Amino acid sequence: MERSQYLGMALGVVIALFLIGGPRLRELPAGATMAWGAVVCVFCAVIIIRNRRWVQAMDEAARKFDAGDLAGAVRGYETAVRRATRSGERIRSTYLLGGCHHVAGDVESALRVLEPLFRKGGSWEVPAVHSSLPIILSICHTLRGDVATARDLLKEAERRLGAGLHGTLLLPEVFLLCRESHFAAALRVLELRWKEAEAGDVRNYKLLRLLRAFALSELGNPDSQALASDALSGLQPFTPGAFDPLGASWPQMKSFLEAHALSSRSQAA
Repeated sequence: MERSQYLGMALGVVIALFLIGGPRLRELPAGATMAWGAVVCVFCAVIIIRNRRWVQAMDEAARKFDAGDLAGAVRGYETAVRRATRSGERIRSTYLLGGCHHVAGDVESALRVLEPLFRKGGSWEVPAVHSSLPIILSICHTLRGDVATARDLLKEAERRLGAGLHGTLLLPEVFLLCRESHFAAALRVLELRWKEAEAGDVRNYKLLRLLRAFALSELGNPDSQALASDALSGLQPFTPGAFDPLGASWPQMKSFLEAHALSSRSQAA
């Protein structure tokens, strides 16, 4: 938050407090009026300090995340949640905390953090969170194998995003089709929308390449196996164990990762 925002917020508080107590100030002795002013100043100082501490926690967590220190980022966002003083701040820091758990592959922790935020319905205060929250939840439930809930969440994401923004849903849609063992359908979607995959961020692109290779492999014919190997060649470089969370509750995916030396277990062997 910029200094001007702090000052604007503090000024708003001062005005509000004086509107409440102003008419009575003329009736108070001079010493009492000064005391009232001191209370207002202290109140504003507390608000400013607490918001600065929240911003500091958010910035530190973001630096940890960018550096690949997901455990440190989780601790940072947990601190930010505790330091949040307004609902918008709490929504942002809670969402990013759940997202950190999701990226780290801790699906259960991600659901524990994000599902209450989704159920309470207050995420509309932060539009970016409101539109993307069901997407992350859909992927988490897909990985757990709860495909019915994942499909409902995907429909809710479509409703929230509206027309023209459905490209954001490519990854959760392909995840879900693969989890439902609709491999041919997943490959058709990828063939039609591969330019969207290439235009996305690196992490999502690698996940889509992996899912394409997985779907081709599961078709089981020789041509598909060759195409799967070609798709896997584009995954390098990746951190050892980066894909392990995908197979934690998904036996087919776990077998695929181990068979192609993509799991930490197969890499250690």
